[in-house]
Amino acid sequence: MKWVGGAIGDTCGAVVGINNPVPETQHSVLIYPNPNNGIFTLVIDGIGKDDTQINILDITGKLVLNNTVITSNSETKVPIDAMNLAKGVYVIQVKNNTFNSNIKFIKQ
Repeated sequence: MKWVGGAIGDTCGAVVGINNPVPETQHSVLIYPNPNNGIFTLVIDGIGKDDTQINILDITGKLVLNNTVITSNSETKVPIDAMNLAKGVYVIQVKNNTFNSNIKFIKQ
């Protein structure tokens, strides 16, 4: 213990090591622009090379558009044309054998 400026303080430290660290996997799914007019880009990254299902659901959960793309081990950009959808809030669902993500977007 140390007496410093009228207060007593103590420090303690430890070193911890891990022999076999588990690598972190970074997944991301982005939509731009959001909100949009029905034309937008879906960017899928880090989900691996696989057949990936892209579903667009309305606010009630009804499937309104769907497509399958082959994603790569790196970034995959998917242009989306949802011009025929009514204005509103939608959910885009991206899923394959090892990944599932839901993102809201607004069509103006």
